[in-house]
Amino acid sequence: MMVPGSGIPRSWSAPGPHGRRTLHRSPVLWVPLALASLAPWLVEASTVPSDTTRVKLRSVAFMIQSVASLALIGARYGRSAGLSQIRVGPWYLLWTGVSLGLMTMTWHASLLGARSQIDSAAVARALAVASVALLCWTAGYLLGPGADALAVARGLATAAVRGAEFRVRNAAVPWVLCGISVVARGLQIALGQYAYLGDASALVSSSSAYAQPLTQLGSCGLLGLLVAAVALAREGGRRWTLTFDVLLAVELAFALVGGMKGVFVTTVGATFVTFAVARGRLPVRWIVVATALLLLVIVPYNAAYRTQVRSTAGPMSGRAAVLLAPSVLAHSVTGAVGTLTRAVGTVTDAISTGAAGTGGVTSASDSADSADSADSADSADSGESSWRYLADRTGAVDSLAIVLARTPDTVPYHSASELLFSPVRTLIPRALWPGKPLRITGYDFKQEYLAGDARVYSSAAVSPQADLYRYGGLLPLLIGMTLLGAGYRLVDEAWHPAVDLRYVVLFGPLLPRMLGSETSVVDLLAALPIQLAVLFAVATYAFGGADSGPRRPGGRPGAGVRGTGARPRPDPPPATAPEATSRPTIKVAPPGRR
Repeated sequence: MMVPGSGIPRSWSAPGPHGRRTLHRSPVLWVPLALASLAPWLVEASTVPSDTTRVKLRSVAFMIQSVASLALIGARYGRSAGLSQIRVGPWYLLWTGVSLGLMTMTWHASLLGARSQIDSAAVARALAVASVALLCWTAGYLLGPGADALAVARGLATAAVRGAEFRVRNAAVPWVLCGISVVARGLQIALGQYAYLGDASALVSSSSAYAQPLTQLGSCGLLGLLVAAVALAREGGRRWTLTFDVLLAVELAFALVGGMKGVFVTTVGATFVTFAVARGRLPVRWIVVATALLLLVIVPYNAAYRTQVRSTAGPMSGRAAVLLAPSVLAHSVTGAVGTLTRAVGTVTDAISTGAAGTGGVTSASDSADSADSADSADSADSGESSWRYLADRTGAVDSLAIVLARTPDTVPYHSASELLFSPVRTLIPRALWPGKPLRITGYDFKQEYLAGDARVYSSAAVSPQADLYRYGGLLPLLIGMTLLGAGYRLVDEAWHPAVDLRYVVLFGPLLPRMLGSETSVVDLLAALPIQLAVLFAVATYAFGGADSGPRRPGGRPGAGVRGTGARPRPDPPPATAPEATSRPTIKVAPPGRR
C-alpha cells in the first residue's frame, strides 16, 4: 500500500503525532556504502590474488555490505538505525557482518574440527554465496510479511496483553513462574537431562515423553524475570527491585549449574532489552560489565566445569555437579581477578617507564593466554590467544564452506519436506508418537559432514545459510533467506517492546534464537510453535488480567501508554472562551489545513 501522493510504500512510514504517519528521510547513506562494498570485488577481478587474499577481500566486502543493509533498513528507525531500540533486524545484520565478515578476516586452517577439511578456496566461495543470501534477506525485510500477516500477529499480541494501562495481574506472578521453573529444572537435574548435565549418549539415542514439557516449564523462570523487569522499569519500588534481583540470581545460578554460557547471554540480554526500550537508551556500562564478566569468568568457568562434569570416568551425577559449581566458579573469579591485577600492574609499570605502548600490549596478551591456559581446555590444547579463540567461536563461515564443498557430491541433499514439516512434527507429543525422530541437528551434521566419531557426543554449529543449502542448493537458500527477512520484519513490527513494553515477554526469548549464527533454520522452525504458545500463555497470565483501558483513535495506543512504559500524559485542559478585548481575534489554521 502506498502513501498517498508519494509513491513510497506505507510500510516505510511510521506513526507520528496524533496517529498520523510521517515519512522518514530518504535512506541515502546506504548507497555509498553499497558502492564501497563492490570495491574489494573489483580489486579481486583486476588482479590474481591468492586464496588467502581473496578471503580477506571478500570478508571486507561482506562486512561493508552488511553495514549498507543496516543503513538501508535502519533508516526507518531513526539515527541509531534501530540498534538502540534492540530491533532484531538491524542487530541481525550487525552480528552477521561480524560473524561472517570481520571474524572471517582472521580465518586460518586448523587440524581440528571443520577447518581440517576445508581450505581458503572453499571459504572464499562461501563468502560469495553469503553475500547473495544477504541481499535476499534484506529484500525480504524491506518487503515485509504483508499487511494481513502483520494484522494477525498484532491481533495475537493485543489479545494476550489486553488494555492500554500497565498492570501485572498479581505481584506474585513472577514468583509463581520462578517456582514452576525451579521445580521443572530440579527434576531435569535429578533425571540427568538439564543442559550439559547427564549422560550425553542417552540424549542422542532416546528421549522421553516428559522431556519437552519439562524444558518448556523450565523456561518460565526467564519469563518471570522479564515480568519483574517490566514492572521495575514501569513502576519501580523496593518490592519490584527485590523481586527482580532474586529472580536474576536464580536464573544465573541455573545457567552456571547447566554449564551453558548461552543461557547467561540470553538471561542478561533479555533484561537489557527491557531497560533499553523503557529508558530509550542502551545500558552501555552494564553491557561492558556483562561482556567482561562473560569473557573473564563465564567462559573459563564453563570450560573447567564441563571438563569435570563429563570426565573420562563417566558423567557426574546432578547432585555432585550442583555441589561442584561454586568451587569452580570461585576458582574462575580468582583467576579473572589475578589477570586484571597483573594487566593493571603491567600497564602502570609501562607508563611509569615510558614504554606503555609495547609493554602494555605484550603483557596483556600474555596474561590473557595464561588465563586461557589455566581455565580453558580448548585454548590450552590449541595454544590460541584469547582473540583467536573468540574469533573461532563466533565465526560462522565454516559450516557454509563445508556444506558447499560436500553437497551434493558427497552428502546428498535433504528432503525439503523435512524443513517444511518440522514445526508440525514438533507439535505431536512424544506420548502419542513414541518413535518420533530425535532432533539433534548439530550431532547429525558432525557425523555427515565432518566424519565425526559417533562415540564422541558433541555437536557442530550449523549456520542458517548452511542449513538452507542442504535442502536443495542455491534456490532454497535464496528463497529461505527472503522469507527469514520477512519474518524478522514481522517480529520487529508486531511484537517489539517499543509497541508495548509488556511485549518484551514475547520478544526477549526470541531475540537470541533469531540472532544466533549457530541456530539452524530447521531447529528455529521446529521450536517456534511450542515456544510461541508458551510465550503467549505466560503473557496472558501475567498481563491479561488488566482492565481494558481506552485506546486512542486509530486502534493503536497513544505514545507513553504502551510504547515505552512511561506514564500517560494528562489530557489537555478544556478550552475556555477568550476574554473580551478591543483587539480582533486572529485565527490561525493548524499545520496542514491552511
